[in-house]
Amino acid sequence: MLCAASSHCVTDCRPVDGGTGGQHSRHVVEFHQVALPSGIAAQQDLLRLIVYDQDHHVVPRSTFRLDPDSQDTTSAPFDIRTEPGRGVVYTVRALPDRHSYRLSVEGVAYDASGHTVLYRTTFVIYISVSSYPY
Repeated sequence: MLCAASSHCVTDCRPVDGGTGGQHSRHVVEFHQVALPSGIAAQQDLLRLIVYDQDHHVVPRSTFRLDPDSQDTTSAPFDIRTEPGRGVVYTVRALPDRHSYRLSVEGVAYDASGHTVLYRTTFVIYISVSSYPY
């Protein structure tokens, strides 16, 4: 189901094993567009990503990882670090002017035991770097 007001999709997912007795998790796909001026240096935070529950509360037991298929991992200018309840996409080196990037980040939120996946969010991020410093 697409929610046009918030630019994300939500689906209910069955457990991976296909069983009927397991708990359901929610899978959300969020799209983000980031337009940057030229001259973005290394170690700059660009975007904070958050996994929310069904009541739109931050789920603090969340992990984040860049999808290695979404970029060339040997020369990728981005990385992600996890802070409590958030994933922060940042630059690992200066970004060249007039470049565009597409990243995919997976955010997974767990229950209190840390064993059961409650929410899964796939963040699709489009980043464009301008020719000008704005």
